[in-house]
Amino acid sequence: MLASTFTTLRDLAFSLPTLILPQNNKDLRQAILQTIVYFDQFDFTLTEWEVYKYLWRKDLNRQFSFLEVREALRFENFELANKQGFYFLPGREVLINIRKARQNIASQKYKKTRWVFNFLSKLPFVELIAICNSLAGENAKEESDIDLFVVVKPGKLWTARFYTLLFLRIFKLRPKKNNKQDKICANFFINRDQLNIQNLIIKDDIYFMYWLRQFTPIYDRDSVFCDLMFQNKWLKDFVNTDYLCALNGRRKIRQNFLSRLLKSSIELINDFNFIEKLTAKIQLKIMPTELKENMNQGIEVVVDDQMLKFHHGHKKEQFRDQWQKNLKRYISC
Repeated sequence: MLASTFTTLRDLAFSLPTLILPQNNKDLRQAILQTIVYFDQFDFTLTEWEVYKYLWRKDLNRQFSFLEVREALRFENFELANKQGFYFLPGREVLINIRKARQNIASQKYKKTRWVFNFLSKLPFVELIAICNSLAGENAKEESDIDLFVVVKPGKLWTARFYTLLFLRIFKLRPKKNNKQDKICANFFINRDQLNIQNLIIKDDIYFMYWLRQFTPIYDRDSVFCDLMFQNKWLKDFVNTDYLCALNGRRKIRQNFLSRLLKSSIELINDFNFIEKLTAKIQLKIMPTELKENMNQGIEVVVDDQMLKFHHGHKKEQFRDQWQKNLKRYISC
């Protein structure tokens, strides 16, 4: 009954006369194209709601509602095609089947690795585990690995990372060059008291914006995810962030009393400065030479008291440049 009532109210609200909505808005039209062209790079087609959800806002002078975005999609003179509720560039209808297949793959990956996330959530000083990249966007391929963003208790970066990588190594879950399928890539750890990561942005860094926007919290201790989004509230100037905290709970790990007690006990045993120093020394010693050489030479490999980030060889400049090149076909710059 409640679901039926909600559906009725939603349909009624979304069926308001289009006369109340501004028509022929050039800025909104451009923002919609920017959004769809970007996701096309990743063979991903969007629904009306997702166009609104991921709407690129950098050049917009005000917030647009879902109704406005929907009406613009339906009535503006776009060089877009749509079918089965998806919007895509001309000639890209194949993305519908790709989208459905990858969504099923993503669902299976979540099911197969839930036990891993459940275990990781019990490791000492881990306060947030968020899925990012292709799995977070439900655009995963069979051969894809699983990327994690981890927030830890201040002053415990190396300890938390040590136990995380130790677990992944024991169960042979770390990705290798020729074997990444369903492996866990834990390459970003950050202290809870330093959640603003705006300093990692490059010029016109659309990849970073959507990377952050698509975070999916799988374990969230004491609402750290909402703190993360609040500290990075600058993101709303680039992409819609409405309902980001409220609608990210369906796959979260829920710990019972015994699990929380076990985690607290493990933390108490490991809550010594010498353990943090020892785990740092061990990890730095075995760190690959390539990472050591690029350490703190830019924003790809960052090692300091607030952050451990290992994204060497990232292609976000390439994604940005290709996006801007593709846009020229549809938007007069």
